Amino acid sequence: MGGVLWYANAEKNIIFVMEKSHKNRLSKNLQYCLKDKKIICLDIPDDYEYMESALIELLKQKVLPLLKIQH
Repeated sequence: MGGVLWYANAEKNIIFVMEKSHKNRLSKNLQYCLKDKKIICLDIPDDYEYMESALIELLKQKVLPLLKIQH
C-alpha cells in the first residue's frame, strides 16, 4: 500500500499515512496488527512519484516535528 510510513523505537510505535483513505484501509484490513499503535494522517495527496524530492521535503516538514526531530 502506498502512502504508509511506519516509525518504531523504544518509546514510539507510530504509523504515518498520507491520506485518510490509507488510514481507513489499514484499520479495516489490519486491525489485529494495530494494537498499541498510533495512526497519524498527514493529509498529503498520494499524487507523488516514489521518492520524488517534493514529497520527501513535504514528509520531512510534517513528520519530523511530530517526532520532535530536527533536520
